[in-house]
Amino acid sequence: MDTKCRNLVDVTQTPCKSLSLLKRQSGFTLIELIIVIVILGILAVTAAPRFIDIQSDAEASVLQGVKGALSSANQIVHAKAALQGQEALEAGSIDLGGNVTVATKYGYLSFSNNVHSGANISQILDIDICHHLNTDNSCASDGSTQFIYDVDQISGVSVVRIFMGRRVNTNRGPDSDQIECRVDYNMPSGPGDMPSYDVFTDEC
Repeated sequence: MDTKCRNLVDVTQTPCKSLSLLKRQSGFTLIELIIVIVILGILAVTAAPRFIDIQSDAEASVLQGVKGALSSANQIVHAKAALQGQEALEAGSIDLGGNVTVATKYGYLSFSNNVHSGANISQILDIDICHHLNTDNSCASDGSTQFIYDVDQISGVSVVRIFMGRRVNTNRGPDSDQIECRVDYNMPSGPGDMPSYDVFTDEC
């Protein structure tokens, strides 16, 4: 017992009581450690899926941003096409300035199914994108390209599909509507038609 405590009749008085408690609470017991480990395990099981979904949510937000950018660009293009009397042309061309000239279809953005249209999409949306057949499909397989695009004909409508690059599997190919991590831009099919946009995020 401490010298100060030895002269006290009642050792439960302070400072002896405090000193005794400090000596007894010097560490965790095995049961306490097990309880902490169990709690951490429960937190990991419940919280981990939420953290894993963060990237998927981010990609879904990016695709929504691409849709918004396409829609905004189309409003500008259509206004210029109307001023130049090109809104009824199936194949027109609009100079947006800054050495950017885009093809139009009935006054709205038009993209062809070739490796060169990616330059127009990149300039308009300011994104890293390439056609899925560019350089033997390397842009889809090396994972370095942020976006991959393809153009399909569906029921007579030209559809530009913009995929998240890392979601494209070369064995599956982007030339498939089954990859549900993309934006579909449906070009107008006739004079007076409006373009439409669809966002798919089930596989993001």
